[in-house]
Amino acid sequence: MDNQLVELVNLFHQYSQQHPNTNIEAFCRNYLAIKDLEKETPPQQLPKDVLLSITIGRLSRFADMYSKKALAGLPVFNTDEIVYLMILDELQTPRKSDLINQHLSEFSTGVEIIRRLIKAGLVEELPDADDRRTKRIRMTEAGRAVLIEAYPKMNMVAKIVAGSLTEAEKDLLLQILGRLEKRHDEVYSLVKPKTLEETATVFEIEAH
Repeated sequence: MDNQLVELVNLFHQYSQQHPNTNIEAFCRNYLAIKDLEKETPPQQLPKDVLLSITIGRLSRFADMYSKKALAGLPVFNTDEIVYLMILDELQTPRKSDLINQHLSEFSTGVEIIRRLIKAGLVEELPDADDRRTKRIRMTEAGRAVLIEAYPKMNMVAKIVAGSLTEAEKDLLLQILGRLEKRHDEVYSLVKPKTLEETATVFEIEAH
């Protein structure tokens, strides 16, 4: 068997071990993307984990900048508020704590965001039928009107953030980042009250 073919088979075996539900199409997309990156990416001095964290952080800040442009003129204070409305559109009448946790906000920050949305008339409180101590919230008609106006603008933001990536590159990035997000989502409630060193242990990382 040709050496290159043997190498390809071995690479597919390694890839399938890491991604049990994969297929040939996903492997080929990943293989070609990595090969292209090897040609284009200059050597970096920082560790890959550090570069990945920095890159994700910078992309988040770029997205926030574009989102602020999209929300200019709308009665919302920041991007978090429009995201809260988007989550409400999906959850309908969640408890405050459920909405805050869905957004991964600190509780005090989430309460303040909800307070501003209520003050702006975009959401309203209602009693929980099962627990009088708990308040639920829902979007008002004014909030829905804001969301309808914001959606096409936020879709434009999403396209800007994706930049010049091809559809195949988007698929690959979604696959990789989706797996990373799933892992963090699985342990979020567990690691939230822990120290950095304890969190590292959950991820099987040696603390230095």
